[in-house]
This record gives sequence, C-alpha cells and structure tokens, in this order.
Amino acid sequence: MAEERGQGTYNAVVIGAGTAGLVTAAGTAGLGGRVALVERHKIGGDCLNFGFVPSKALISSTRVLETIRHAER
Repeated sequence: MAEERGQGTYNAVVIGAGTAGLVTAAGTAGLGGRVALVERHKIGGDCLNFGFVPSKALISSTRVLETIRHAER
C-alpha cells in the first residue's frame, strides 16, 4: 500500500525555504532521500524576496545615478 502524500517517514525535515533550505532539500532529494520542506511565507526567503537581492539593485542604481550627477568632474 502506498503512503499518502505528506505522511510517513522522512529522511530530513527542512524548516525554511530560503537559499540554504532549498539547497538542503534539493540535495537530500537528489540523493534519494524523502524530504519535507516547511515554509511559512514565500519560497526563496527574506534574502531573495525582500533583502539582499532587491537592495543590491537599489544600491547599483544609486551608484549609477551618483556617477551621472557628477559626470562633469
């Protein structure tokens, strides 16, 4: 009898689908393990959705703007 989805024994339970969680879950599953990935909000975590990636785009744009403003120097 096949187990129902979400029930049974897992080799790993990963809490948080941020960068490290996604890599851990994918790596475990890729090695044949059964993984439960638990995420409360958006997959990708704060860094991808709210923090580092968007802030890097803003910082880069600000540097370009600063270069343009002072181009005559």
